[in-house]
Amino acid sequence: MAAEVKVDLGCGKRKQQDFIGVDRFPMPEVDVIADLDGVLPFPDSSVDLLFSSHALEHVGDLMMTMREIYRVCKHGAQVCIVAPYYEQKLNLANPYHIGVFNEHTPRFWTDHPHVPVAREDFPDPVPRPWGLSRSDNSSPGLDIRLANMEFFYFPKYRFLPVEEQRLLRSQRLDVCEQIIYQLIVWKEEAAVTGPSYEELLAHFVPYEPNYIKQMKMQEREELIRKHTLERDHLLGQISQLEAATEPSAMVVPGVDEERRVSELLADREYFERLLQDARGESQQLRSQLNRLFERLEAQGDQMSDLTQRLIAAESGRAETAESVISLANEHVVVCRENDELHKRVAQIELKDTHIALLKADLDTANGLVEWFRAKETSWVQKQVNPVAPQSPHLDNQLQALKRSIELQQEEARRVVSDLYGQLSSYRGSTSVGLIHRLRREDGLWNSVTPAFQEIKAFTAKMLRKRRSQLILGEDLRCAPYREYLMPMTLDSMTAVTLAISPLLRPEQGLVGIEIVNAQQEVIAQSLLPLSSIDTNAPTTFVLAQPLTNLQRNWMLRVFVREATVPVGLYEMARFSIFRRVTTLTPFVALK
Repeated sequence: MAAEVKVDLGCGKRKQQDFIGVDRFPMPEVDVIADLDGVLPFPDSSVDLLFSSHALEHVGDLMMTMREIYRVCKHGAQVCIVAPYYEQKLNLANPYHIGVFNEHTPRFWTDHPHVPVAREDFPDPVPRPWGLSRSDNSSPGLDIRLANMEFFYFPKYRFLPVEEQRLLRSQRLDVCEQIIYQLIVWKEEAAVTGPSYEELLAHFVPYEPNYIKQMKMQEREELIRKHTLERDHLLGQISQLEAATEPSAMVVPGVDEERRVSELLADREYFERLLQDARGESQQLRSQLNRLFERLEAQGDQMSDLTQRLIAAESGRAETAESVISLANEHVVVCRENDELHKRVAQIELKDTHIALLKADLDTANGLVEWFRAKETSWVQKQVNPVAPQSPHLDNQLQALKRSIELQQEEARRVVSDLYGQLSSYRGSTSVGLIHRLRREDGLWNSVTPAFQEIKAFTAKMLRKRRSQLILGEDLRCAPYREYLMPMTLDSMTAVTLAISPLLRPEQGLVGIEIVNAQQEVIAQSLLPLSSIDTNAPTTFVLAQPLTNLQRNWMLRVFVREATVPVGLYEMARFSIFRRVTTLTPFVALK
């Protein structure tokens, strides 16, 4: 039975355990780098549980993102979303918050008319059905139905009666802090043979992240302390009244005093019941957390044992290949049988031949450009007389030849760009990642020329990890910048040296770097003209002022501007079989 696929969307630095972490920035907890405003990198109907905490309020088009969530989730999958409640002054002022999340938000993700939530929790002056996804008279393209909704209040309102909380939430700002939705993905085409929605809802178990469980436990403990103080206060008042109303020969207790004692005794019994209920619920919650932590520890031990078995299998001889494939099948369907793996390896070998042809085409394109330039210079030198005035006919021929050369150069740039794109697409395929992961040697790393030995030595000492491969990265023009997380602390830094390789001789454009600290602030920048880059020598960027006390987890960004030819950057790639992702670190030397 295949393992459940669980995704933490917008995980940041705190990914949920056993989840696939997705974020737009490369961080230690991130497994897949993706923009939540774009297409999510998962196949249709492949996710069993999707969780997102304080991330979806930042997307530009919430409905488009929810359609992507609906697409990648299986029928009956659970979606758990935690978001800041919109009606508070901080969220209204926050320029990074785009989406609105309150009790009405999930109504636009379904057209199902009913919801298992009290009508008082989403007051509407017009008696409308729950689902409003078709309210703009278009096809919404999704059906994500709410199964549970909870509010988390600020301390001032946390222990008020539910009716009073609802009233204040509708009348004031800064009453509710955040909101959680637990939803069910419903796909009609897949629901023909399965259980009905009512049956699915009856067996629904809402997912809660650990920090929500801990928050609830702290609230219950605070409620217990509050009830304990109130009970002690009441007991003190009862003791005072009992002492003041002791029978004597001259004083008879009044009716008002007896009534007051009876009321205090009734209040004491009421608060003792509340205290007992709260303690029981707190104990039950603690037991659930303990069982959850025990399960997590057991799963962690199993995963550690499985990882050790996989490492042992990889370090063995060729006879252990069958065990490696068996272990890979337990996590990700890499291949069904040994024959399939051999076929894929054969395909890779064919693609290796294709890459050799691509490189030959690239060399030919470079030669064409140089030939056309030489031809232009030679022809002008032979045909143009610097002393005698040129005839109009000769000028026309010269202009026509220049236009022809420019067209040929543009065609050569297009061919090189296409070849480089094919090379990048081939490098990013799953099959190539598998071959790189199983390969024991790095041919490109072993063939680094002496000119780049300083970069090689620094990368090997500070950044290179086991089974990392030296590769030529994607065209720097394809993204605003390439960003690398640097897990090191530096007392000072004056220069950054990289291996940059334009695929043709550039005539214009700039290449630059930026240093970004752990607080996401750009603290240094350096630019060089692309025409000054020598592909056979390292490129050094000297900082305008030395940087001091640079703390770990700072970022190195590399970018190009106004480049007309592909510009590659050599980097270290570590391919993962199970997660199907590639971890990239720079091929760099820091001074």
